[in-house]
Amino acid sequence: TAYSSMLRGRRQMLHRLAAKAIERIRPDTVERTPEVLSHHWREAGEFAAAYPYAMQAGERALARYAHTEARVRFTEAADAAAELDYGIRMEAEALVRRASVPG
Repeated sequence: TAYSSMLRGRRQMLHRLAAKAIERIRPDTVERTPEVLSHHWREAGEFAAAYPYAMQAGERALARYAHTEARVRFTEAADAAAELDYGIRMEAEALVRRASVPG
């Protein structure tokens, strides 16, 4: 596909632009679907920006009893935190939340 044939740096730039545009133009999307922002920031390589959205997405999924999705989102948060030099506490928080998900 055209996407997969793009250089990594170009893909990261496009995800960064998408995340910034969504935050600026569609703040309702941030509230309704934080996983979208988490995805774009993560793909942009901006793990500090991705982490809070992944945590928010996990909490929203947990509130809807979507336990499988909650575990996925908390894992994404932990993975984002693991990419940060200072992220050990954040990673631990995400893993604890994931472990608290029923099922």
